[in-house]
Amino acid sequence: MLGYGLAGICRRWLVYPTDMMWPSQLQTSAFLNTMHRDRNVPAGRWTISRYRLFFISMACMFAYDIVPHLVPFLAQPNILPMIWPSSKIVNTLFGVTNGLALLPFTFSYQTVITFLGRMRPLTVLTISGSPQLVPAAAHVNIFVGMAFWFWIVAGIMYLKNHWWSQYFTIGK
Repeated sequence: MLGYGLAGICRRWLVYPTDMMWPSQLQTSAFLNTMHRDRNVPAGRWTISRYRLFFISMACMFAYDIVPHLVPFLAQPNILPMIWPSSKIVNTLFGVTNGLALLPFTFSYQTVITFLGRMRPLTVLTISGSPQLVPAAAHVNIFVGMAFWFWIVAGIMYLKNHWWSQYFTIGK
């Protein structure tokens, strides 16, 4: 009760400003509002019920999440190293498991979340927990920083054998 009392006293600073709105609450409230609305008004020719849409979406997401676990090749395929398996530079630059992974391609949503910062140190993405709730500017900032430091600087340093780096594997 003390927390509600303090929130009521401080609502001018804590509740009313739109800067205090946490983005994940908008997603949750929109979903709950849609699922518990009394009427299902068709939009144009769209006449599917919202529960049917929810269960179809849930089944598709389950399949999208479970298939890369059943077929591990789909989680992180090495496309370019499979085309040129004997090239050391191609394997170093484009290899997913033992390289820089310059063109990562995946069907696994868990890999995408990990790539965007879920397992990284404290960033905007780790606080929210979902890449869908974070502004595009944060995604661009993370991507540009990662592309510059991991792909360009680390790749040049590795290929120039700076600090005898070619004696070590670059991907792990």
